[in-house]
Amino acid sequence: MQRQNKQTKQDNTKLWGSGLVYCFFCKVSQMHKENQLENTNGRSVIRMSQLSTTPKRKGMLPLSPATLWRWVKSGEFPQPFKLGLNTTVWSVADVDDWLENQRGKQ
Repeated sequence: MQRQNKQTKQDNTKLWGSGLVYCFFCKVSQMHKENQLENTNGRSVIRMSQLSTTPKRKGMLPLSPATLWRWVKSGEFPQPFKLGLNTTVWSVADVDDWLENQRGKQ
């Protein structure tokens, strides 16, 4: 189990380099082609399960759901919006803008 966690950390570290933004845009582009991103009133949206990474699956960002929620609460990550009682999503455009901003800070 520890070996797998160590490998995941190494994979996540690789993503945080300058390739993070590129990797995200490639995945978003691929998901658009495969129609996996939900479209709400002309806005593409993305769910937490697609954004965050857990030990069982890789997300678009090398961050845990808890870290993303902490960043949302502190204002470091874009605010999500509700589609229903149990469905929270982010605008892909807001996440794209956030990633561009992060890239500018490097």
